[in-house]
Amino acid sequence: VDIARGKYIWFVDADDFIRPNSLSMISELILLNKYDYLKLNSYYFNDKEKFNPSDITPEMGQKSRKNLPTYILRKEHITDNNIYFDTNITYAEDAVFMLQIDPFLNCHTSIDDVLYFYRKRPGSAMSQNLNKKIISRINCITACDKIIQGKAVGNINAAINFKYISLTKIMGMIVKLPKEERKLFENKLKSSNMFPLKKNKKFKLHQNNKNLKLIKRIQNKLINESYTKIGYIKLLLFITIINLSKAIKAFLLRK
Repeated sequence: VDIARGKYIWFVDADDFIRPNSLSMISELILLNKYDYLKLNSYYFNDKEKFNPSDITPEMGQKSRKNLPTYILRKEHITDNNIYFDTNITYAEDAVFMLQIDPFLNCHTSIDDVLYFYRKRPGSAMSQNLNKKIISRINCITACDKIIQGKAVGNINAAINFKYISLTKIMGMIVKLPKEERKLFENKLKSSNMFPLKKNKKFKLHQNNKNLKLIKRIQNKLINESYTKIGYIKLLLFITIINLSKAIKAFLLRK
């Protein structure tokens, strides 16, 4: 951010890419209208997937596994308000950044064309080990709490929603850990008053269950309310039963 010389900044991760000629598509639009930011459509793909970027339609972008929008921001809104990425957050750091800068953004527009392509590959930030993801998500909740409590500037309603999203993601990952590691994270969350949260009828974690097997669908449904004490116990029991059935199956196959 500090060394950027343009009036606008587009954050592009090292393993992602943008559609050819996308800059020429948006430059006239953004410069003539002096928008605070542009919201762009994206497409989430596996590294082994073969496709032509020009063939990806807005509908395909919306239906991709994770439809994550990407933004082009006016640089002065970032630097003048001293909003920078939190270096303690290595996963979902862009979401926290957008929560913090949101109050300073007014005039904007959206582009339906898919211009940004998120790549999922082994070893990427999206595929880092569970412990790192959990710690990063905990730091996300800390950042959200600062906004909610008025200790930092940001979109309060969006921060509340993202806090629920982050804790739900955390509990869904914790249940996959060995018992001792799981207990450590459970105690850390409880001592920090991050878990459990009260049930929020307005909140629902949107997950794409299309083409998933029944067991995975049930698991995703349970994860939706794992931020509550009862919801987490249900998820933990479900995972325990699944692991036990796998162990029994493996034993019978050996026999």
